[in-house]
Amino acid sequence: MSIKSDSGLLRKLLFSIPLIFFTQFFALEASAEGEAFYQLLKVLKDKGTLSQDEYESLLNASKEISGSKEKVEKTTIVQTKKKKKEEEKLQIHGNVRVRYQYNHLEDRTVAGVQAPDSRHRGRLRGKIGLTGKPTEGWEAGIGLTSGSDNPRGSNVDLGDTFSTKNILLDYAYIENERTNISWVAGKFNRKKYLWNATDLMWDSDINPEGVSANYSTNTQLGSFWTSSGLWVLEEVQNSSDDPYLLYLQLGHSFESENLQFKLAGTKYLYADMNESQVSQIFQHSSNTNTDNNLNAFQLSGEFVSYKGTYRYALIGDMVKNVDTNSRENLAYSVGFQIFKSPWKFKYLYAKLEHDSIPDFLPDSDRFDGHTGIKGHEAELQYRLNKSLRLGLDFYSTEDYDTNVSQNVLQADILLNF
Repeated sequence: MSIKSDSGLLRKLLFSIPLIFFTQFFALEASAEGEAFYQLLKVLKDKGTLSQDEYESLLNASKEISGSKEKVEKTTIVQTKKKKKEEEKLQIHGNVRVRYQYNHLEDRTVAGVQAPDSRHRGRLRGKIGLTGKPTEGWEAGIGLTSGSDNPRGSNVDLGDTFSTKNILLDYAYIENERTNISWVAGKFNRKKYLWNATDLMWDSDINPEGVSANYSTNTQLGSFWTSSGLWVLEEVQNSSDDPYLLYLQLGHSFESENLQFKLAGTKYLYADMNESQVSQIFQHSSNTNTDNNLNAFQLSGEFVSYKGTYRYALIGDMVKNVDTNSRENLAYSVGFQIFKSPWKFKYLYAKLEHDSIPDFLPDSDRFDGHTGIKGHEAELQYRLNKSLRLGLDFYSTEDYDTNVSQNVLQADILLNF
């Protein structure tokens, strides 16, 4: 072999070493870039820089590395999808709320309320829940909350020499959902199965117990729904006359580009409320009803308008007891909301006559959940992000029989997780 041919072979060898490295590196790029690299190898072969054997060797090496990359990518995609599916099946969620609360009541013993004229409190609420979807269409959930066995209160007061606080079962349910129909059984959040525009009748902490179903359908005229349920109020020993609540709700909602409208009518039937042995049903009531005949009809409405970045809403509820002989048979609330992210403001005026609503149901922050009262509520919220919220809520309410008033101020910080 001549010195000249040895020199040419050496040049090809020195050129091939960085080219092989170049091949190993760029073979890991996307398919379009890989195709460009194959074209480069062909040009080098055609010009004689690479021999046929060298060309084929580099080409095969590049394809092997590219194939390995595709396998890695496919494995990663499969693992990511599997992890996402598992996360969708099982979710943990909850929130913690820290509150300062000021109460002022003109008389310490009005309507059975035993409290100082002025009271300052630090309060705490914690909730945590677990929901799972083990198979398509089915969901189970279980949740814990702070508080007592009072269904209208999950707050605990700070104090009592650093005492530990109670944790209780907040909800536990099984739910099945199909295209237009869903049902739930157990102890559950009622909002999906009973819609109200305000908290006139239902304290937001109440999770009913029993079974409910919902059917909804969409048409050109909007969405129509019907909901019904049987909710257990008490189980009485040595009696088959256990008090319970039956309800039926019919509703319609309509939405356009700048307007929303929602209207619902609800019929409530209370069974076995007059039996003497079921007086324990009123364990958590305010004892302000004068009649246990409480079958009622409720009308709820909401009208929403969008103007630029503002959202305006008119809201209202009316409850009429159609079963009592008492003249104290009407309750209503009317108000408005203004949304301008991150701000939200709400004003509400409410009046609850004595026998309009069962006195174990209304918002406990409005004169301790009494009936026979009237007054105002103003609430301001500021959302720092999707998880963190600050709030101020003020109630000014009056017992219209005694003209005694109660003022409540609440300052909250709430963090969802």
